[in-house]
This record gives sequence, structure tokens and C-alpha cells, in this order.
Amino acid sequence: MKAYGALAQEPWCYTPEQIGRLTDLQILKLYVEPAVERSKEMGAAPGPAGELPRRPTRARSTGPEGEPGSATHRAQCVRAYIDVQGLSPERAAAQYDRQLAQWRAEQGT
Repeated sequence: MKAYGALAQEPWCYTPEQIGRLTDLQILKLYVEPAVERSKEMGAAPGPAGELPRRPTRARSTGPEGEPGSATHRAQCVRAYIDVQGLSPERAAAQYDRQLAQWRAEQGT
């Protein structure tokens, strides 16, 4: 039952109909054993018997470093505009300048 419950949750999110098409041996060989092996490779201790290890989460950036308007902050934001939005360096710099001016106006500085 724990294996069925694990398949219904993240990362698989199978429906009961999808789980019902699998045999116990398929669940063991295709999902449980590979998950235990991954946990060993990652150095994580396996969970309680029959429970699949959780997928590790990645640390997420909270945003650019430095004060708005600083060289570090500007460089990180402009790089993100270029990489994520696909802007040219000139348009990315202009967008940063517009947003910084708007932020300063909202801050009253």
C-alpha cells in the first residue's frame, strides 16, 4: 500500500487507473528499486520500509545580490534579461535603467 501511495504522489502523480495497470513486480523493479539505488548514490538514507525516498530540492536564488543600482545588481539583472528574455545587451541595460528609475520613484529616493 505504501508503494501505491508513493506512486500517487510527487514526482509521479499517477492516477489510480494508471497504478492499477502495474503489477507489484513492475512497481518494485521500475520504481522502488531504482529510487533506493538513487538514494544510495546521492548518499541519502532510505526512508522507512516500502517508502520511496524524496527527490532532492535545489536551492533557489532569492534574487540578485547587492543594492539596486550597484554594479553587482545591475550586472546580474542585465545578464538575466539577456539570458532569459533574449534581449540585446543595449535593450537589457535600458530596461534595467527604466525599472531602477521606477523603483527609486516608488521608494521616494
